[in-house]
Amino acid sequence: MNRLGIVVLYDANGTVDRYVEFLLSSLQSEIQEYIIVINGYMKDESIQRLRQYTANIYIRENAGFDAGAYKDVFLQFLPQSVWKNYDEIVLMNDTFFGPVTSMEQIWKLFEADSVDFWGITRHPRQELSDGSIVESHIQSYFIVIKRRLFTSPYFSEFWEKLSYPQTYQEAVENFEIKFTVFFKEKGFCGKSLMDLKEGAVFDEEAVNPCFHSYELLKEYHVPFLKKKFLNLESPNFADMMAALEYIEKETSYNKDLIWESLFRLSKENRKWSAFNYSELEKFYCRYTRIYIYGAGKYGQNMKRYFQYRKWKFGCFLVSDHADESQNCKNFRDVIITKDVGIILALGRKTFYEVYPIIRCQVDETQLMLPDYL
Repeated sequence: MNRLGIVVLYDANGTVDRYVEFLLSSLQSEIQEYIIVINGYMKDESIQRLRQYTANIYIRENAGFDAGAYKDVFLQFLPQSVWKNYDEIVLMNDTFFGPVTSMEQIWKLFEADSVDFWGITRHPRQELSDGSIVESHIQSYFIVIKRRLFTSPYFSEFWEKLSYPQTYQEAVENFEIKFTVFFKEKGFCGKSLMDLKEGAVFDEEAVNPCFHSYELLKEYHVPFLKKKFLNLESPNFADMMAALEYIEKETSYNKDLIWESLFRLSKENRKWSAFNYSELEKFYCRYTRIYIYGAGKYGQNMKRYFQYRKWKFGCFLVSDHADESQNCKNFRDVIITKDVGIILALGRKTFYEVYPIIRCQVDETQLMLPDYL
């Protein structure tokens, strides 16, 4: 099997983390040649590290997200006479960690299956509150396309008609969703790894399967972990912590590859996370006793992170209606000494209501704040 891997990379600070190198090296036994497309800026040192995997590195303007990068590969960078020589083409980006387990059996499953394209996870059909429909589709962070599809005239037609997305939502609608819908309408068959497992694991309310990373790892043997859900504001953060614990216990994947990237991202990119993981660790080590202010979603996520790190905290602090059965105390009832640190694990709106009050009563250096200011 002769495969071409087209890999799209983007980093706001032009850095390639080690997890990307591990991904590329791990797939080399199945992917014979890579083309790497860099959206935007990349440091020279990072580019040199990528050259050990391929000489085919293209740097383009960061326009059109992954969809724009793929469009440029198929319509500008790589002639049809070249890419039509492959048996399969793999489209992937750098938005996930892994593979955390061997992919050998996955490749074999889909080699034996009469599909024209496949991926790891499938987003189910969903009716939105405004009545619009999100059609079922294979998620685009990792898609394998077989020869019958990419040698058809419809393949070039898809890329020629695709406009460069201007927003993330446009990229999802016009590339990720439309890829599955368009080729299904043309008579091609696409499946995901999830489709091959009998019996549903998720409940009826489940939407994006990547919200259930632990279940994907354990039940579906999905080899990847989506990076964007590993920030403390993520709605499925507790599930992601369970996924990390599973990876550390049940696989040989190096967890340092994950945390090196997360620590760097939370430090360099405030849009990625309101909390800097490295500063949070320093703050925890600085004080004898830690309190988490807020017992809602953000506070519970912080608690789950503490559990993962095997850290301890005194209790949750709240402004009123303290429920001691939930390990909550009213802030007014707690004596704050100099060896106490308080983490304000609050959403933006609540933070701006609480912070002006707290800072009048507690030394600023004793407060760990989300990066809202």
